[in-house]
Amino acid sequence: MTNHSNAPLLRKILDQLDAMESRFGEMRRSSEEEIRVLRTQVSQLLEQGDPPKEEPQNPPQENHLLSIPAGDAPEKSLSTVPDFSTPIPEATRSNPKKPGRSYFMGCLLVLLTAALIVIGLFLGRQAFEQMWDALPSREQIETTSRAMQFILGKEKGNIEEIAVVNTVHVSLDQMPPHLPQAFIAIEDQRFYQHWGLDPLGMLSSLGRSIVQGKRLGGGSTISQQTVKNLFFNSSRSLYRKIKESVLALKLEYYFSKNDILHMYLNNAYFGETIYGIEAAALSYYAKHASELNLMESAMLAAAVKGPNYYHPQKHPDRSRIRARLVLQKMQELGFISANDMAQALATGIQMGKAAWQPVQHQFLRDWIVPDLLAILGKYEGRFRVLTTLDPKIQHDAHVALQTQLRKAKSRQVEQGAILSLGKDGAVLAMQGGVDFAESQLNRCTQAVRSPGSALKTFLYLTALEHGMNRNTTLEDAPVEIDDWTPNNFDNDYLGEISLEKAFILSRNTVAVSVLQQIGLDTYLDRLRRLGLERSMPANFTLALGTGEMTMLELATLYAVLANDGIKVVPYAISGILDMQGELLYWHKPVPVKRLVDAGPLKQIKELLSKVVKAGTGQKAALAHQTVYGKTGTSQGFRDAWFVGFTDQMTTAVWLGNDDNTPMDDITGGSLPATIWKKYMEKVAVP
Repeated sequence: MTNHSNAPLLRKILDQLDAMESRFGEMRRSSEEEIRVLRTQVSQLLEQGDPPKEEPQNPPQENHLLSIPAGDAPEKSLSTVPDFSTPIPEATRSNPKKPGRSYFMGCLLVLLTAALIVIGLFLGRQAFEQMWDALPSREQIETTSRAMQFILGKEKGNIEEIAVVNTVHVSLDQMPPHLPQAFIAIEDQRFYQHWGLDPLGMLSSLGRSIVQGKRLGGGSTISQQTVKNLFFNSSRSLYRKIKESVLALKLEYYFSKNDILHMYLNNAYFGETIYGIEAAALSYYAKHASELNLMESAMLAAAVKGPNYYHPQKHPDRSRIRARLVLQKMQELGFISANDMAQALATGIQMGKAAWQPVQHQFLRDWIVPDLLAILGKYEGRFRVLTTLDPKIQHDAHVALQTQLRKAKSRQVEQGAILSLGKDGAVLAMQGGVDFAESQLNRCTQAVRSPGSALKTFLYLTALEHGMNRNTTLEDAPVEIDDWTPNNFDNDYLGEISLEKAFILSRNTVAVSVLQQIGLDTYLDRLRRLGLERSMPANFTLALGTGEMTMLELATLYAVLANDGIKVVPYAISGILDMQGELLYWHKPVPVKRLVDAGPLKQIKELLSKVVKAGTGQKAALAHQTVYGKTGTSQGFRDAWFVGFTDQMTTAVWLGNDDNTPMDDITGGSLPATIWKKYMEKVAVP
């Protein structure tokens, strides 16, 4: 039912709507529809008596509102009504602008950019992973860092030596603390904080390259310098820098900071042919790295930026100026105090008395030339050879042989050789003579000599494999075979004797008896299966070690026993790199092949240890390690041997004369055993 109290107001609204309709007759159909809808709604309100309440969308304006007396207002009524008498400007057509070509091109550009970023990240990750895998592995990094390297050149089938990384490694524990601190202060102050790369330093280097037109350089961390020293040449190309950076990350991933610092200091280049902190200390200051004072350490740290420009001896003034900068950096970092710096400058250099003696590597270098030619094939140019030679072990072998032979000159012995093999056959030391400068004959690989009783080890091994044991009773008595009568060294006979005692005392007559029992063909076949390819005498004199072989061949037979009965193939080349760090060759271990079963191996090792404890090899005994070894002396004192092994390595020592003249009563258990002991005391780690 209509509420007539609001009727006049509603009629007035209808009148105004009629006026609006006439005014906006030319408006769009959509606008007319809106007015019709509104008119319909108001008409319905008039009929129903319940007009809707409108919420103002804009602030009320004066002269455009109609008031309704408060007393007359219904419970649901309009409080104000717009005044439509004021002309309303003609509404413009609502026609939103359609997106243009530029809009769609912009969207397309954004999508393409996003896609390129995703693809770039994917391809970048793939490239990073491929480079990571292609660069040296952990084993290769570790091997290279401690390897003695030869830088050689190959041209028209000839190989010549360019340089040798003559580095002798020193552990961080052996260095005074201020020595590594000096290098950190001047080369990489955030070494213990970063993860191998210094982004700020790299951006600075790149900026200098772009703005100043200089080659890429600087900004390298100690980790980057380490991989550069180990694998790359001095090229500053962007690609080399990328490889160096990835390998630096790999270095940090696999090794501790102290391991990296150790690699860096022991492979850093100090000019001329000097590599490593120990060689630098001995070359420049005639002292070991462990003895360097603060000023000397600062000068060596100063030198690595430009080894020839800041050469401590050739350019002492430049070296001191930069060394002062090193000391200032050390003070800023809290490594030293102002008083320490002043005292270092006042103290200066204090020369020592030790002499630097380059590692004598030539015997091994010449031995590997045929292998290098075979591996490299048609490759021409310079390359790095990573050898298995351990610089310290090689140096100690040279010193031990020289020192002892000088003392024994009166005993008519002029030459000797020392060869050490790792458990896998790696050649750790090859001193093929007293001095390469005096004689280039390699007595480790070229000279064939009689092994004497040192070969008996494998005769007794064969006997143990064929049913004998250490308690087997044998007869030490005169033996005659086809008018040949072997004698014992002391020309005496002990009668009934155990196999163990006969071996420990190296009784010749018992060895012949053993060979008779197992058979000559059986023994020859056993030597071949152990890896000896050389032909040996097919007669019973073989029981006493007649025939000839090289030191390398004899040492390899013992290395099989040291390697738990597994086949050993000696090698000296760990890897070959070109001068851009690309791997040309890497040694692969030989397939595992057992040559000696566990039971006989254990028995022969027990016999060898007793030779050293209570037999002919007592002079070779080491205080804190078990030594397994055997003496050997050829007829007429022409060859004297001691061959033995510890848990880490096999070492053979030989003494004799190149013209095969007799020595003065030198047996394997005398001077060779003594040299073996003095040498192994320095290199064999308990």
